[in-house]
Amino acid sequence: MSHLLLLVALQLPVGPHLPARVESEIHRLNSEAQVALSEGRFEDARTILSHWPGGAIEYEIVRSEDTVPSIVEEAARDAADVFSTATEGKLRFLEGPNPRIRIEIIKSALPGDQPPKWSEGKVLARIPLSYGNPTKEMPRRAIVTAIARAFGVALGHTPTQEHRTVMGVDDRAETSAPVTLSDDELKIIRHLLDARSQLVAAAESGKRIVPAKPLLSLSPTDINLGTVDEGDKPTASVVIRNEGNAPLEIDWEISCRCLMVPTKEPLMPGESRAVPLGIDTKGFQGSFWKEVSLYTNDWENLKNQIVLRVESLPYYRVIPDGITKINLKDEGETVYEFIVYTFIDRGLKILSTNPSMNGLTAEIETFDGEVFDPIFSKSPTRRNGYRVLVRFSSDFPSGTVQCNVLLSTNLAARPTYSILIQASKGLTASPQSVYFGGVPANTESVRSFRVTHPTDAFKILEMKAEGGPFEVFAAEDNSSGFGYRVNVQFKGGAPGPLSGKVVIRTDHPKYKEIVVPISGMAR
Repeated sequence: MSHLLLLVALQLPVGPHLPARVESEIHRLNSEAQVALSEGRFEDARTILSHWPGGAIEYEIVRSEDTVPSIVEEAARDAADVFSTATEGKLRFLEGPNPRIRIEIIKSALPGDQPPKWSEGKVLARIPLSYGNPTKEMPRRAIVTAIARAFGVALGHTPTQEHRTVMGVDDRAETSAPVTLSDDELKIIRHLLDARSQLVAAAESGKRIVPAKPLLSLSPTDINLGTVDEGDKPTASVVIRNEGNAPLEIDWEISCRCLMVPTKEPLMPGESRAVPLGIDTKGFQGSFWKEVSLYTNDWENLKNQIVLRVESLPYYRVIPDGITKINLKDEGETVYEFIVYTFIDRGLKILSTNPSMNGLTAEIETFDGEVFDPIFSKSPTRRNGYRVLVRFSSDFPSGTVQCNVLLSTNLAARPTYSILIQASKGLTASPQSVYFGGVPANTESVRSFRVTHPTDAFKILEMKAEGGPFEVFAAEDNSSGFGYRVNVQFKGGAPGPLSGKVVIRTDHPKYKEIVVPISGMAR
């Protein structure tokens, strides 16, 4: 008779199980401690559990240069209060000589979070004082949240992709709202504390247990939902089974809001459940796939990926799709064509067109010919439907203009479609203005734009920046048409609104001058 079967025969209690969303280091300590208790090695169990943080947990704050700013020390105390308050004093984080958490303060980091991680028995967290390019100062609340996340990882809670939570993605918003654990986060923390205290009590009292071992069986993990009409919500089921001896805790994480997942009720030992998963295809066209992550408390299957594949057919296609950039002729009319087609005979009729501005017209004619649509074919394919001829008059305004042509159809499922156009004529600036946003008043900062003409080479004769402490300089950039990349440098100055303009004179016979406004705020 095996050791485990003997323990079961002796009717020993099954040890505590952990929640989903738990760090692998804590799973390791939990498993080793439960095995030691099952074998009567109580001293070994106590040693193992001493490495599982709980009660009073020490941390250290280090910085490679200068001293640790007082804002960080205060943020760490606030982060400690988050857990102390939530657990009614059961958890205490404090600076000390035997740290389980190392908080390294760095000067700056790129956008995005760097989650804390376990390494050699400690949690390592790197927390920047500024972030992004150009750099922005980290709000105090963001520093508190980052340190609290490191504390949560030390307790065993894995980081998540949820926004506006301690263990999730921090939006780094400047807000006075207090940092608090969400209900789900607090539930996981309490579950971990309870499991640890049960094991500590068993080790102290010399009580043997049967190791808790939930065991996941999952099938299938790659699902083809077939071909559907855009807007449909196809579903399919995966079967989850708990083949272990303790409750199997589950949690879902989606890679897209279009995914539909069920509740996260645990499965009891021996329980099997068919779970529906689905995709809302609204806004998606062509073949695509999305991933669903299933988190469990099965140590050997902590994170599992399920792939959902589908082909979504629109009621009709307009080629080109998206925002179409059109370079207009300097002289005379410009004509551009769009093709509207369907995959099957839906009886599509375009009833009317409605251009958004003067100088823009559209005509409809039937179409039967080859179309290259890379979403649905690798080469030109014969299609039938309509050709929409969009005409820009000779007196269409110069510069870059956003406009559209609204198509009205007879299909109730998709009665209208807006052809989106970015029309550029003559010399244009992209972007059309220089926006500095909020920049430190005493720090230099640079923004750039391109001045181009689609067909004509030209030279900048004179260039100046008016208003504010700005400097401007340019270099040739013919990566798209003919033109220059212009850099505008804010030289630093007093706090307040930034306002001005860049005036550029050229040798182009028709477009002698172009003006680009400047705005922003020096803080």
